[in-house]
Amino acid sequence: MQKSASMDVIGTHAGLGSQAVSASAATDEVAGSRPFETVYRSYAPYVATIGFRILGNSAEVDDLVQDVFIEAHRSLDRLRNKNAIKGWLATVTVRMARRRLRWKKARRFVGLDILTYDADYASSELSPEDAAQLSAVYGILERISVEQRLAWTLRHALGESMERVAELCGCSVSTAKRRVTAAHKTIQRRLVTRANRPKTSLSDERSADKEGCSWTT
Repeated sequence: MQKSASMDVIGTHAGLGSQAVSASAATDEVAGSRPFETVYRSYAPYVATIGFRILGNSAEVDDLVQDVFIEAHRSLDRLRNKNAIKGWLATVTVRMARRRLRWKKARRFVGLDILTYDADYASSELSPEDAAQLSAVYGILERISVEQRLAWTLRHALGESMERVAELCGCSVSTAKRRVTAAHKTIQRRLVTRANRPKTSLSDERSADKEGCSWTT
């Protein structure tokens, strides 16, 4: 797949959480023997990074992190391999983020919710043009299927391998590749269309968002 300008922007933005991810990886080997509070402090930034890249809205991240660690508190003792906590938390985070995305899509379908990308949370390294493009990409992600969005975001916003994308999405590698490719084509097509159309008002943008929403997951 040819790398696009939108992927470069996503890659720059993804670097925001790289230190948190690396820090959690460093503690992964000993996390299983630590009290739950220490596990939370070690991995909450990692979970928040995954959550924000998938959801694209910082207002939801705190609630997602809380939900993930409530589940962790209930289930951590049943985890057979305590050294695998980082990967397990990622799986739980993706599952709960998927649930939130489906719920938001249902609300948007009936006009109860319009979610926009949290541009103020973007990397300060981005130019205004790149920040606008990143916001546009997340706007497009809002209108494609949840499964395609998850696969594309895991691959291009979090830099996961295709094998790991498949594992986190609970599908085969070939299915993960199809979802990433389909999402990528849609993003590129709509970015081109957006760049070539006249500027519209906010109300026009919201109308287009609602019309583009589907129940597809």
